[in-house]
Amino acid sequence: YGLTSLTAQEAPPQQLLALVRQHWHIENRTHWRRDVTLGEDACRVNVGQVPQVLAALNNCVLAIVDFLQYPNLAAATRFFSARPQTALDLLLLPLSRFDSTLFV
Repeated sequence: YGLTSLTAQEAPPQQLLALVRQHWHIENRTHWRRDVTLGEDACRVNVGQVPQVLAALNNCVLAIVDFLQYPNLAAATRFFSARPQTALDLLLLPLSRFDSTLFV
């Protein structure tokens, strides 16, 4: 179900379907990855600026995983969890010398 302020002339059924799918694509792509794989909703840290710092770190993780074109976040998490030195090397490597094939 959904609500809209658009009239039938402004948004035919196909356009409404596209809008709903776009919304859920964003929900699944971003929020699902943050909530389920990174455990953001389960985190109960609420001291000072720590929640904002953790959210920023999660943003960095998602950006790196997307940049490296991993098939999914869970696979990347498993890869780097088993290779913490590789993860640190990636974070400390200047972008001018970055070769993403080293981390696949």
